[in-house]
Amino acid sequence: MTTSKLTGLTALSPILRSDILYAVSDPGGVPVSKKVTVSSLRNAILAGRVLTVGPTGADYSLLSAALSAISDAGASNQYVILVSGDIAETVRIDAKSHVHVVGLGGATVTVTDTTGLQAFYASGAITNSIWRDLKIVRAG
Repeated sequence: MTTSKLTGLTALSPILRSDILYAVSDPGGVPVSKKVTVSSLRNAILAGRVLTVGPTGADYSLLSAALSAISDAGASNQYVILVSGDIAETVRIDAKSHVHVVGLGGATVTVTDTTGLQAFYASGAITNSIWRDLKIVRAG
């Protein structure tokens, strides 16, 4: 097995629930190397308030579907949507309060919307919503 720096490894995209991550238990005491699946980590972090979007192996294949599925977001019930790969949408992407969207590994969402509206929309007063590392493109 070749030894590599973590920063020198190839980025994982798309991220699947079955992927295995390296973890160190008790790094401040007696460190023990362990493994954890993305699915187990997801469940442990936010009790199901992390959704994945990607072409394969994700909760949703469309960002719009993941956003539409969230109806109970609030200050004490925030969501994170992790987007990987290239996503093709046919409807406008509507931001929501207390929902954060993070692109992984150069994720791109291309919106082909026949209604002539913009690709991304924040209606009303959107609060506490962070979008980062995600390219949104309007086509057509």
